[in-house]
Amino acid sequence: MDGAAVYAADSYSGSYYATVTYNDWWENTGGDAGGYFTFLTDSDGNIAEDPDLTAISLDGDCSNDDLVPSVGSPLIDAGDPKILDPSGDRSDIGIYGGPDSLVQDADADGWYDTVDCDDADATINPGATEVCDDVDNDCDDAVDEAGAVGETTFYEDADGDGYGNPDSTTLACEGSARWVDDASDCDDTDGDVHPGATEIAYDGIDNDCTDGDLTDVDGDGEDSEAVGGGDCDDADPAIHSGATETWYDGVDQDCSGGSDYDADADGDDSDAYGGGDCDDADPAIHSGATETWYDGVDQDCSG
Repeated sequence: MDGAAVYAADSYSGSYYATVTYNDWWENTGGDAGGYFTFLTDSDGNIAEDPDLTAISLDGDCSNDDLVPSVGSPLIDAGDPKILDPSGDRSDIGIYGGPDSLVQDADADGWYDTVDCDDADATINPGATEVCDDVDNDCDDAVDEAGAVGETTFYEDADGDGYGNPDSTTLACEGSARWVDDASDCDDTDGDVHPGATEIAYDGIDNDCTDGDLTDVDGDGEDSEAVGGGDCDDADPAIHSGATETWYDGVDQDCSGGSDYDADADGDDSDAYGGGDCDDADPAIHSGATETWYDGVDQDCSG
């Protein structure tokens, strides 16, 4: 096609004819520089194969650029040493306007080694799908970038305690200091609050992210009086408002608040423990009761 006119229809967005002044183009099928002079043609016999051309200006005037094959074009220069290429060098087997060395596709994945970042692996090329494998599969100079196949959900760890916020997520191939694979932090604004932290009773905070603040330290089923419960001793599971009272042992097991030496609750401790009640099983008998004479009962414990 020496001196022929080539119409740029697909690869170059320009609706005009440009003269290709280079000598004899050959189809470079396979990228092995061993082309042959056969092209697809249309019904009029014109060449119909997309030559993948690009514009190059030899005189600085962009209005009449020459069209030349791009790197990766299916065309190569047959190599006429009498013809000079745009750089002024003698013609060689390289792509017109492209590299002088052999352009090939060693792994036969359809991508020449000029754009294939690993021409020894057919699964790696600019058209490949990026996957999470620490490899730049699609040759875009980025490894395992956003959108790669195999991404994992990670959770934000804003407070840096190693536990993530279940309500703040991202997809990525690998985690980071800010994004972790744990989703159990119940307060990601406080580094002291997370699973495994020491629970502090009665502070209104679920420090260990279990089941709210610790309000029943002894686990007897009743919250401490400190937080509005009925347990008057939250360190002893035998003491709470539903416990059975054991009299005269100095312990208020049922948290009633009364004297442990006044079993009949008449306001007078048993005389066995320093009080004036001579019958601590009968609330009608105590040192302040009214005596009923001639009934055989010492109601006022006067003796």
